[in-house]
Amino acid sequence: MILSVEALAGLATWHEPGRVLALAQLVVAPRDGFSDVEPEAIARLVPGSKARVVTLDGPRMRLSASDIRARAAAGRSIRYLVPDAVAAYIGDHALYTKPRRMDRS
Repeated sequence: MILSVEALAGLATWHEPGRVLALAQLVVAPRDGFSDVEPEAIARLVPGSKARVVTLDGPRMRLSASDIRARAAAGRSIRYLVPDAVAAYIGDHALYTKPRRMDRS
């Protein structure tokens, strides 16, 4: 399961974080503006997590999932921000858009 470093920082507050770790290995992407979270720090909060967390070494992205959802909701392009199949699915299913009201006139 891939998540951002700030999402990992909140892992201990998730519903059944130990079960999440039992079901998936967590791959943590660094983000611009957020400090790295050491696996040891997470292990203190969620026992057994250290072996289940891998931190990616790479560029720090400024973009968040919230930003992508906001762009989609505003009708702005999310091309190059998500895989083409994900962009197509979001568009095909009108995800993140407000339902249109029917004009009854």
